[in-house]
Amino acid sequence: VHEWSRFPDLPSGFTLGIKRDDLTHSTLTGNKIRKLEFILAAALDAGCDAVITAGSLQTNHGRATAVAARELGLEPYLVLRSRPSDVEDKDSLADRGGNLLVDMMIGAGIVLAPYGSQKDFLMPRMEKLARDLAASGKKAHIIPVGGSDSLGLWGYMCAFHELVTQVCCCLDFPISLMHAMP
Repeated sequence: VHEWSRFPDLPSGFTLGIKRDDLTHSTLTGNKIRKLEFILAAALDAGCDAVITAGSLQTNHGRATAVAARELGLEPYLVLRSRPSDVEDKDSLADRGGNLLVDMMIGAGIVLAPYGSQKDFLMPRMEKLARDLAASGKKAHIIPVGGSDSLGLWGYMCAFHELVTQVCCCLDFPISLMHAMP
């Protein structure tokens, strides 16, 4: 927890601290890795050799999943929401840079899907991909968009415990904890 003094109009007697999850790792920054710690452990425990998740073309969750999966020896597959023109010209996707370029550089399997809800568009594509992988002898673990499931929740519970421990042990002033989550 770092004292954050960027607010000159903070009332007298107040100190603002911030927990910087964006400083955790070079390619696995932010809160995404907290969820993935538990989700990917479950995939490994289940004997999976691949993981599948979904998001937008520049998804932070997808990039973090792909990088972490590769670091653990799992094959990453991403079902990415895209425009019809992206599907027609898939070769130009690397020109977009950002997370998508990282995904491509580490060899993530990329499947493009039209915009739509996870339930109606993305989940059926992830399930079909898992069946296709199973037919080729691979076992895949499906991770919902953003890693938002009961396993991922444990990452936030641990983060909260870590925050309370750091704040209570290290700061010498009264505390109010506030949490922002997408």
